[in-house]
Amino acid sequence: MVQLIVGKKGKGKTKHLLDKVNAEVQSVSGNIVYLDKSTKHMYELNNKIRLIDVPSYKIMNSEQFVGFVSGIISQDHDLEQMYFDSFLKIACIKDENVEPIIKKLEKISEVFGVDFILQTHLNGWKGASKVSQLINDTAAAENPVHILRGLLELFHSIADAFEAFSRNLEENSQQKKAADICGYIKRHYPDPNLSLSSLAAQFEMNINQLSKHFKSVTGDSVPDYINRVRIGAAKEILCSNKYANFDDLAAQVGYNNTKTLIRAFKRFEDTTPGQYRDLHRCPN
Repeated sequence: MVQLIVGKKGKGKTKHLLDKVNAEVQSVSGNIVYLDKSTKHMYELNNKIRLIDVPSYKIMNSEQFVGFVSGIISQDHDLEQMYFDSFLKIACIKDENVEPIIKKLEKISEVFGVDFILQTHLNGWKGASKVSQLINDTAAAENPVHILRGLLELFHSIADAFEAFSRNLEENSQQKKAADICGYIKRHYPDPNLSLSSLAAQFEMNINQLSKHFKSVTGDSVPDYINRVRIGAAKEILCSNKYANFDDLAAQVGYNNTKTLIRAFKRFEDTTPGQYRDLHRCPN
């Protein structure tokens, strides 16, 4: 999930963000990271929250910022939420459209189950600035024809903005539904009966509808995603327990037998569970 806190400069957005993260730390079970443009708010944050001074890492553009965020997630498997104060500044977004970066963060959120809460100002949104400029131009006009023309253009701009808002609302709804399905799979993967049909029943969706929806949002089919989650869990067990029995391992991660486990493991990892354990197990 990507949540936006948007408003004009100097309207208390940072305080709202600080209050929100300090409240959330009491209820979340995982870790929280707060990205900021300095260490100014260090003593306003709960000591359980990790503060990162983004400019100290010399990030030069938005692509590097997205990579930086991905790196933080890869190093913390218990990470649950990330807060971005002064998002446009720390993400090095200037003249470019902010929406492609938001979409990349949404994709990362879906895959890794980390929620992003972004605070930014209206200047970063082209639609808002265009409407604001049209209002100013129309108010300053003296010729009635210019006023009428300005009002018509303003009307169309508002209509376009509303259409874009509705479209984004629908996309966010689809993103949330897919995220809910991913979360359910991560919690129930040990169940050997977990399948496309059981998920369709759980979420009260037609099988074809759920399949197409999930694929369009995540880029993965439901069966493949279930297998990836199960194989990921199996890899963690193999890494930590060199004596793991493959029959027990298959049952722990939702496979009915060892043969199915090995087949899935070879498909997604291009190796067998035994070979993976020999290469990657952690020292006891």
